Amino acid sequence: MDHIVEPAVQRGIQKLTINHYSTRWYQLSPSLMRCNSLHQLSLENCIFPQKLPPSIFPNLKELSITSVHLDNDILKTLLSNCTSLETLHLILNLGPPVFSISSLSLRKFGFNWNSAETIELIIRDAPNLESLMFRAAYCNVKFLVLDAPKLKLLVFQCEEFDVLQLGRTFFDRQPAPTFQVKATPCRMMILSSVKTLEIELLPSFSEILPDLLRCFPCLENLYILVTIFIIFHKQFHFSIKFSYLGGVSHLELQNCSIHD
Repeated sequence: MDHIVEPAVQRGIQKLTINHYSTRWYQLSPSLMRCNSLHQLSLENCIFPQKLPPSIFPNLKELSITSVHLDNDILKTLLSNCTSLETLHLILNLGPPVFSISSLSLRKFGFNWNSAETIELIIRDAPNLESLMFRAAYCNVKFLVLDAPKLKLLVFQCEEFDVLQLGRTFFDRQPAPTFQVKATPCRMMILSSVKTLEIELLPSFSEILPDLLRCFPCLENLYILVTIFIIFHKQFHFSIKFSYLGGVSHLELQNCSIHD
């Protein structure tokens, strides 16, 4: 892979995508991480070296990391060095599921996690963050926003969980046969800057919505996507989207599929 990447770096490449499908993962070279011309970078099935160079992607504006061995120390080093970074996507990565985001330049952040482990995401210091998409499947979630005063758009997709923690508010799923979800508010996380909220939930979690929405007192646009499975001779899978826009409610069938 180096024989392809190195000449591109020497020519002053601005946009680069590395999808390394092999039995051995590609380790990023120091020259690539020091590349001054690079503005957009997408990495998949790669690893960072154990010792990172003192300067990493100095002029990078957009970064997407998928299926990469990533821990909070590496992420912290990336964010502290990439002072021009505006867009970051972390998708199905490997490593300890605890991440803290601090960036003065970041405007858009997307996070996708699928694991049986509890995922913890803290937006610690992001004064210019405007858009945040969080998706977690089949795991418990701890999600906290400490400082993001410009956050306007939040997309929150949490398909199934036993414990969901938003700030200091806990949503606990009760065991069978009820599977009810109860909220235990201690100190609610209030995000008054958020104007648009999109939530995707299973029907069994719909009871948390009243307590969940108290975290967002200044909403103008609300989208709720509920996915429903019905098994009766055939399996029906359909999604209903409910939206509330400027005082007017809308309800629509988003998609439908039937399986024999």
